[in-house]
Amino acid sequence: MRRLFTVLFGILLLSVLVSTVSAGIIWPNWDEAAKYPDATGDQTGLTVEDMTICYVTHDAEYIYFRVEFAGGSIGDRTLLVYLDVDQNQATGDSGTEQDYGYDLHDLGAEWRIKVNSGFQGLYKWETNAWFGYPSQTVLDPGNTYIMLRMRLSDLYNPQFPMNILFISSATPGTDWNPNAGHLEYPVPRPVGGILIAVDKLILLSPWVAVALAAVALTVFATKRRRRP
Repeated sequence: MRRLFTVLFGILLLSVLVSTVSAGIIWPNWDEAAKYPDATGDQTGLTVEDMTICYVTHDAEYIYFRVEFAGGSIGDRTLLVYLDVDQNQATGDSGTEQDYGYDLHDLGAEWRIKVNSGFQGLYKWETNAWFGYPSQTVLDPGNTYIMLRMRLSDLYNPQFPMNILFISSATPGTDWNPNAGHLEYPVPRPVGGILIAVDKLILLSPWVAVALAAVALTVFATKRRRRP
């Protein structure tokens, strides 16, 4: 009975879930977004669901996704984006996905975004079931890409970092990014500190020279004061 109620509730909200196709939306500069490449040819079916790279970025109001595909056309695939906003496997849908049977790896997903499908929209995991939630989501699907903008307030203003899993499906076939485990957004900083590009080191070099000169003068002055 509860499963029937969930389905009916999803149908009722169908008209308010993913609201509009992109029109006049200014999308981010994807070159500056976090990039998560996915190997080609790793899908279980045809190339229509074979993801090649996923992008994620956000600003103060929205989180943005872009997924690119190896081939196919706009109506061939469905994209699922799973978000583990607290990075805790115990607090969301985990293991085998409740509705579709997909392997969610080590994710505990509190949110699911489904696009390019009759039941597309935002879903929240609550007490062992997915429930549709109204959202002001903007979708721009193309033959070889899908772009998505989601309000952070619709996701209850999550904190970063978060864990993400992309699943692209078609009939037949499925592709995961990543193939095991999960993605983390933003991308963790490298161990041992922040890497600085060479051009920035060049810009910093005069200031480094000034700092070294100041240290040398301090050492020289200290030695003079110590002389008898």
